[in-house]
Amino acid sequence: MNTATTNRSTTRRTLFAVLAIATLGLVTTAQFARAGDDAKATATRIGTYDSRALALAYGRSSFLKKDLEALHAEHKKAKAANDKASIEKLEKQGASRQVRLHLQVFSNAPAPEALDAIRAELPKVAQHTKVAAIVNAAEYHDATIEVVDITDDLVKLFNPSAETLKIIAETRKQPPMPIEDVAKMPANK
Repeated sequence: MNTATTNRSTTRRTLFAVLAIATLGLVTTAQFARAGDDAKATATRIGTYDSRALALAYGRSSFLKKDLEALHAEHKKAKAANDKASIEKLEKQGASRQVRLHLQVFSNAPAPEALDAIRAELPKVAQHTKVAAIVNAAEYHDATIEVVDITDDLVKLFNPSAETLKIIAETRKQPPMPIEDVAKMPANK
């Protein structure tokens, strides 16, 4: 082979290699672009809720009413037995529950009792709303996450009255009160 033929052959191989790399680069870029579009189209949905609404729905529901009836029955029994230690303990427990409910409804304290009351229904709500998780808040999320407010779906599980729904709607229009201010509220209000 002469030098010219060798140079053409080398040039041809180099050109094919460059074209192959360029083509691979274009395919890879296109694949990345499609993957980004797919990620947007199939974003993971996370359900969030307003804990104040849940606490309010729970506080005005039959779930809490049953708990309070049991507490009142124990209190009545302790009074009938003149058991002063039990009376004092139960009254403190009742006052503590009221303070906790105030913190949950007027501020943004967690509402685990409300969630516990409906916990068995959470998978059904998640399936119905097509969310992968239910969390109180998504403080941060990237572009692959879609945040969905499912408060109303969770509140419905407490079978709220029209009046309760109206109160919840008004509450949600207001920002949560500072927790320090709520903590100063009397327990009997």
